[in-house]
Amino acid sequence: MFDMTQELPDWPLGPEIQRAREELGLAKREAARRAGVSDTLWRTLERGFELRQGIKFRASPRPETVAKAARVVNYPVDVAWRLAGIDVPENDTEAGETDLSKISDDDLLSEVRRRMRVDATKKPKKNGR
Repeated sequence: MFDMTQELPDWPLGPEIQRAREELGLAKREAARRAGVSDTLWRTLERGFELRQGIKFRASPRPETVAKAARVVNYPVDVAWRLAGIDVPENDTEAGETDLSKISDDDLLSEVRRRMRVDATKKPKKNGR
């Protein structure tokens, strides 16, 4: 049996990712599927800890995992990294630009496809408004 009162450091990323996911109307399972991560990993990202043999361990996701989760819920990746305690390289955030040479072709294509799906679900504006 585990002790749910066990204190862990703050995990500010979780509530932000959860809020963004809920605003999009996505279930945790669907968000995890779109991000290419397991349901368990998505739950860990949102609550900030994982249970192993009844003991809580602070979430410690890889930067790539945080980026995938953030993109799925349209949350700024650099902010997500900071909230997760991940050091963001200076050159990745200067002038809002990202060095795409560091991102795999598969990840880039996935992001383009995701954005096309999001754009397709938006209602067209009438009379330019």
